[in-house]
Amino acid sequence: MAAARKSHCRSIAYTYIEPTVFYELAYDTAQLARAAGIKNIFVTNGFIGEAALRELATVLDAVNVDLKFFKDENYRHISRARLQPILDAIRLYRELGVWVEVTTLVIRD
Repeated sequence: MAAARKSHCRSIAYTYIEPTVFYELAYDTAQLARAAGIKNIFVTNGFIGEAALRELATVLDAVNVDLKFFKDENYRHISRARLQPILDAIRLYRELGVWVEVTTLVIRD
């Protein structure tokens, strides 16, 4: 936080690795940033439980969800996950007042 304040940062983006992997550290840092008037942004794959999402929403200003596929079978086959939990998270972030952006990489055949 000292470096962020010294650099006059207006926001912190938690990225380059899924921020829920270091959830406790990210949450604690986001609390400190919020108290210092610095905005918090998660860049995430969207896989998060509802309780954790609700807790994070209290300190997050924005979230960018990397929506990798539009079909559940693609998520299941390639990511070994499901699409619906990501869509549910996107919806809940928005309902809780967190600014939501969705990124999808499009690869042409």
